[in-house]
Amino acid sequence: MLSSNYGINVQDLQRWQKSAKRLFNIFAEECASSLPQASHSF
Repeated sequence: MLSSNYGINVQDLQRWQKSAKRLFNIFAEECASSLPQASHSF
């Protein structure tokens, strides 16, 4: 297996992708919620 050469576990990779998606969703929601407030300040 190619992944074993780099010491990357498939489960670890999937777990990292899930956490990355969760972080991105939180970041996107914060940006979306702050956009209307920023537009009002102009």
